[in-house]
Amino acid sequence: MHSTRSFLVALLLFGGADGCTPKYGGVYYSACRLYGQPEVVVHVLDDHHFRYDFVYNPVPVTGTWQVVQDTLVFRSAVFTAVQKPGTPIVKFNYRDSVDRFAFRTRRLHPLVGPGKTNQRCFLAKKK
Repeated sequence: MHSTRSFLVALLLFGGADGCTPKYGGVYYSACRLYGQPEVVVHVLDDHHFRYDFVYNPVPVTGTWQVVQDTLVFRSAVFTAVQKPGTPIVKFNYRDSVDRFAFRTRRLHPLVGPGKTNQRCFLAKKK
């Protein structure tokens, strides 16, 4: 009994539930380049907020995120606002009021349709 309890304590301390869930927080850089820089840098914060910094838009886009299965879902008031003609594009999925990304090994792949990802303009997490 004592050894089982010790094993469970060690499991919780060194490899518990926190070690089983991916860490989404961090800074992600677009593989697509514009003016020699990543088109967008996405800051995914551990408090479930995010910030998009587009190279062509001086105003950052902020909002909240959540995980649904293996998909990160980003929500922002900017995504649902009516955009004036000529306004810079500030999201990845133009058909929805949210942005969705498939999380795959330190990369976020924009979901552009049911089960379809943009393989070219993924976001890579930097250490």
